[in-house]
Amino acid sequence: MRFRSRAMLVLVLVLPLFACAPRSELSGQVFIVTKGGQNFKLGLVTVRGISFEKMKPYTIRLEEGADIRQKRIIGLKARFDASNDLEEKRQLVVESGKLSLIFSNKEELGEYLLTDLPPADVTVKTDADGHFTMVLPHRGRFVLAAQASREAGGTTERYYWLIWVSLESARQDIMLSNDNLVGMGSEDAFIKWKVEP
Repeated sequence: MRFRSRAMLVLVLVLPLFACAPRSELSGQVFIVTKGGQNFKLGLVTVRGISFEKMKPYTIRLEEGADIRQKRIIGLKARFDASNDLEEKRQLVVESGKLSLIFSNKEELGEYLLTDLPPADVTVKTDADGHFTMVLPHRGRFVLAAQASREAGGTTERYYWLIWVSLESARQDIMLSNDNLVGMGSEDAFIKWKVEP
């Protein structure tokens, strides 16, 4: 009985130390600047914070998918080179183009990367001015994931962000803008693929 009481006392005193890891605020803003220099603040955008640990299996799946796609493209090229049939060659070019498209179009790449992300540790929405604040553990790396759209000149523009953040660094104010969209190859990009327009 005495042992149980001591064990419970230790649990009551020690457990909160592990559960209460230091946390810090991360603030940011989501906006787009047009070619004409006009700012559009994006409100009601869902911004997700996902821990490095949760992103590991996702990253492995991405790498495996890229390897499979690359091998398939190489196989299609070999079949193209070996074929004398113009119709078959045309079909091989179309099929190879579809496999390559995901890496040559920012919107397609963004859609692909933000599909099937692990569950977020923290989810917030931007206010009317595109501002957001989230509380994350002070230690470790996180991915911020967000997607937004807006109507412009009769078309819908889509924007995707997937960037690394850490509250251990001095920078705790994040801008999600043109500079770090998926496909821009920014320093903080989750995957530094640069896709030319």
